[in-house]
Amino acid sequence: MSRTGVESRPRLLVTEYSDLYYVRGIDTGCSCRVDYLVERIVELVSENNWCVGVFYSPITRIREFRSRGWSILRSLSLWVKPVAYSVRDYPSDVDLLVRSRVLVDTGLFSEEFLERGEFGRVILGEVFFEFLEEVGGVKRVRGYIELLVHFNGVFVLTLSIPLHGYELSSRDLLRIRYLLESEGVLVELPRWVYRVWSRLKRGSVGEVVERSEGVVRIKGKVVDVLEAYSILVKYLAMRIRGREPQSLVELEESLRNPWDTDYYMVFTEVLRSTSSTSDLLRKYSIQLYSILHGTRKITSKHVLERIIRRAYHYVPIAALGEAGFPSPRRLVVSRVVALVTDTDTHVVVVTRKYLGPNEYGLTLRLKHLTVVELVVHLKQTLRVFEYLFTRRKLKSIDELISLREDYSRVADYVENTYFIVDRDMRQLFQRTRRALEIDRLNSNVERKLETLNYIIMTRYQDRLNKMQLVLSILFGIFGVPFFLFSYFQWYYDYVTLGKSPNFLPVTIATWAPTISILLITLVLYFYWQKKIYE
Repeated sequence: MSRTGVESRPRLLVTEYSDLYYVRGIDTGCSCRVDYLVERIVELVSENNWCVGVFYSPITRIREFRSRGWSILRSLSLWVKPVAYSVRDYPSDVDLLVRSRVLVDTGLFSEEFLERGEFGRVILGEVFFEFLEEVGGVKRVRGYIELLVHFNGVFVLTLSIPLHGYELSSRDLLRIRYLLESEGVLVELPRWVYRVWSRLKRGSVGEVVERSEGVVRIKGKVVDVLEAYSILVKYLAMRIRGREPQSLVELEESLRNPWDTDYYMVFTEVLRSTSSTSDLLRKYSIQLYSILHGTRKITSKHVLERIIRRAYHYVPIAALGEAGFPSPRRLVVSRVVALVTDTDTHVVVVTRKYLGPNEYGLTLRLKHLTVVELVVHLKQTLRVFEYLFTRRKLKSIDELISLREDYSRVADYVENTYFIVDRDMRQLFQRTRRALEIDRLNSNVERKLETLNYIIMTRYQDRLNKMQLVLSILFGIFGVPFFLFSYFQWYYDYVTLGKSPNFLPVTIATWAPTISILLITLVLYFYWQKKIYE
């Protein structure tokens, strides 16, 4: 407040680093063995570029992984050890990313959960973005492509774009997001990725600006990069399973749900050491909202402030000590603010302690990113079930039973968070799950599953009753047991003793009704079994 009692107009927010995360949930068609798929993806990608995969193995399988060329990474975990697989050497900054991912996963999840081997990670490579205009000193940035591989066949693709070492205002960050997400920039894609993308789509997928050895530069947006790599991952998964689709239509027909789930995140540290967290949110709520939501125009300041008050959830984290390590006591010094909406997800750090782009800051950001990746995976998995129950026909009761078993695991993720040992991250997971309406989607899927189960079992029981009725009538009319008894009595009394010269006519007359009944019964059975699932 000024001396005149009028609140001074807030200045532009300034940050020295920001991280943009673009997360996409994709379906690859069916469940898989995670370690084998990670290994094969690394080998296929390494034919053209560096790539590294990470998996978490029980100590009882360590010898097996070593024999296959995996290396053991350092970890404090006793029962589960992280293992990495690569064919080519990869950059040192990627090595830091791998170690940070391992540190986050082993600290965030329980050993009981990691021991199952339900997920792994693959860092697929890097993508460069070049702006046509310089924004806040930013002209060319690098993005990393990561993939979370899950055994149920639903993967999560993450594009991370760190903006470090620049003093960016809220206006600069808003402009950068607009160029990346709406207007488009020069994107430097690996040539082999562009080749797979364009071949499957059967045409031009981006205005090619320049071609060079191993690289193609196109005019595109973030969504184009996500589409190119999501198609690539689906194609590689199909190829590993022995199928090689020749078009995007053929690829999508092999999937359980061709529609992907996209979420955007902004992770930034706002440098305002003189303001408390509440004052910063009160004064700069409009700027924060504009940073998060890009070019959305809401004219009323009161509407913006009301949205901010309702949307922010506070999750306290440990304060940093003198040496940059977490302090043993909890202080209200730094807070993580998570804003979750219907269309995108954002995480903003508002703090008076500068974490910066060091290893601890990276670990903190990856911890929150991992929680969001889990929620995106969960939502895309539920969407796969919803699509299956709505659009596709089940072929047998065995398929229904298999789907119910898979769904029971997903429902366990929705209802329980016991596998997350970090209390703050468990709280963030629950709040993000509620904000993205995962519970409502889960209830919808559960209702469809129960309805489908009831319909199938009702039809099955109806057809079974009809078959039992037909069998009772046919066997009752023709007296099959009597025919069989009479035939065998005649055979042993006359044929074996040579008293009856009419063996063939009697046999045909006796067995013809029985064979006819059996054939009719089999035809009706298979016909009605097929009708059950229509």
